[in-house]
Amino acid sequence: MAGNLQLDAVQITGTTYSYCSQIMLHNPLNGTPLAVCYEDTVTALSSGTQTSTPNRVLSLPYNPTQVINILDPTTGNTVTTMPLSQVFGILFSIYGAARAAADQPPSP
Repeated sequence: MAGNLQLDAVQITGTTYSYCSQIMLHNPLNGTPLAVCYEDTVTALSSGTQTSTPNRVLSLPYNPTQVINILDPTTGNTVTTMPLSQVFGILFSIYGAARAAADQPPSP
């Protein structure tokens, strides 16, 4: 077959880009922790309509000596570097803070 049949095809103008929609820290009981990143593709039409479609799943296993760039989420520029041991420690601290908040007795 020469190609896919395109019914009701309409030419559009806009932008498409990728972004990370979710980051999960997988921390198996007797295994190596793993950061799992879910990347989506966004299509932003000139009309203002936006759609997001899952694109791919990326992962980075825990390596305490690996140093990564810490990026400004608004620009993508590197602001500093940090070993993964500190990054995973920060993420674990978020869990600790969430757990402490959930364990608080309700206010009277």
